[in-house]
Amino acid sequence: ANKTLTDYGNLEIKQIKVFRRPIMSSIMNLMNAFTMGEAKKRLKQSPYDSLYHLGCYIILENNKIVEADKQQTVKIRPFTKEDQTNEYLMIVVNKKITLLEAMHNTIKYMGENRFFEYDARKSNCQDWMVNVINANGLGNQENNNWIKQDTEFLFKKQNMFERFMKSSTDLVANAERM
Repeated sequence: ANKTLTDYGNLEIKQIKVFRRPIMSSIMNLMNAFTMGEAKKRLKQSPYDSLYHLGCYIILENNKIVEADKQQTVKIRPFTKEDQTNEYLMIVVNKKITLLEAMHNTIKYMGENRFFEYDARKSNCQDWMVNVINANGLGNQENNNWIKQDTEFLFKKQNMFERFMKSSTDLVANAERM
């Protein structure tokens, strides 16, 4: 993230292409195994067909494209290729704002802990994406509804599941920092 922000941070954002894609089946299977079948059962009873991972492609003034999302850590990197399972929401950027300004606005809006630390229940990729859009004055209720799934149904009476998700993402994040 730091190298990408150093290289492209002072460039103006022209457009933001929010993507969502179904979470990988291996992650869903792991969640289901840990909850003894409860995760898939609850998903079937919810209004959703799938759980989604959210992020965005940020189109900059020089037509460079940066991909940004929140996994176990925040990832901001040069664009490589689109995932064929993505669905998109185009966000019009109707003001002058650089990539670095957008990230600083989002950190100020969310606070450093919520911006950087992943929590499947309280600070996940969807929360992060909604906050990036709203912190920069680009959001509206229609966009927020498209981005954010209410995933609370997964966590009700599942304290072990929440602790497992937090521990596993923290472990991967710590390994990445080494």
